[in-house]
Amino acid sequence: MAIYKEKNKKKYSKDGRSWYFRTYYNDLNGNRKQKTSKMFLTKAEAQDAERTFLMNYEKQKDLDFESLALIYLKEYKKKNKEETYENTKNRITKHILPVLKKTMVSKISIIQFEEMKNNISKLNIKTQNSVITYFKSILRTGIEIYDLNIPIFNKIKTIQCGVTPPKEYQVWNLDEYKQFINQVDDLEYKTLFSILYFAGLRIGELQALKWKDYNNKIIDINKSYNKSGKITTPKTSNSYRKVDIPNNVIKLLDDLYIQKSKIYGFNNEMFIFGDIVPLSRTTITRKKESYIKKANVKRITIHEFRHSHVTLLRSMNYTIKQVATRIGDTETTVIETYSHLFESDKFVISEGLNKLEL
Repeated sequence: MAIYKEKNKKKYSKDGRSWYFRTYYNDLNGNRKQKTSKMFLTKAEAQDAERTFLMNYEKQKDLDFESLALIYLKEYKKKNKEETYENTKNRITKHILPVLKKTMVSKISIIQFEEMKNNISKLNIKTQNSVITYFKSILRTGIEIYDLNIPIFNKIKTIQCGVTPPKEYQVWNLDEYKQFINQVDDLEYKTLFSILYFAGLRIGELQALKWKDYNNKIIDINKSYNKSGKITTPKTSNSYRKVDIPNNVIKLLDDLYIQKSKIYGFNNEMFIFGDIVPLSRTTITRKKESYIKKANVKRITIHEFRHSHVTLLRSMNYTIKQVATRIGDTETTVIETYSHLFESDKFVISEGLNKLEL
């Protein structure tokens, strides 16, 4: 913001106007703009005109919440995997927009925020807080990019609660797994469920496996298959890994390869579980439920095969680091998710300390 006097008299207006202002601002698309005024007779007139321009700009500088949410999602999509983007978009669309859709962001009230919280109150605390965090992130976009005035912003708080105990998962011990797998009479599904149990893969990692990813008793995890039916990168950088598999699973994979290789047009670019496209999650789940019923074992989800694998590794006294490396997680994530499996460690440590002669 500055006031200038034109130095070139040839550019003066016919009545001698020579003062003008020049200022910068961001338009509602986030673009930086320059405003140069017309000429004024006096410096004071130019200053008054500048103040008027900025006041009018501030009054016009607002967006309805839906427009701001779309801007936020557009940038969010560039930085996140498609499945993450879709999940975020669905939460915003389902839980936030119905209350705030056409409200100008500067006018959003604490009453509307409380209404939104009430609408999601039946969800678990973690999900409620994720919705609130998305809401605040959208408003932060308005503040940081468009310099919008949003009085409610600092009043938005996530739900505070005590320390939530780790979620208890259903898992199968080795005997329960054997009871289940003995009922699986299809080689492809016997191999699939065995890899889930003995390698701890995520379902998307398993679906994405191609025959070229299996070599010399090793499975190479280098991609994933998302719910939208697209091949993507693995969940995190830690998820890239090579998993060695036990002999019983190697035998199943080798037998399955022999069976599949007889299919016309077979090649190593085909998916291990499926052919030119992977088996769907719903098909795998339906088969799993059918075999659970036949085996008369407790029900576990597909993801709980992964938890069962971790439980199996822990029963064999593998370390947190070894477990994390094998399943493609960080040690911190393993500790947070499976802390109950490592409870005995503190007793082992105390027993060792008690043996010291003091």
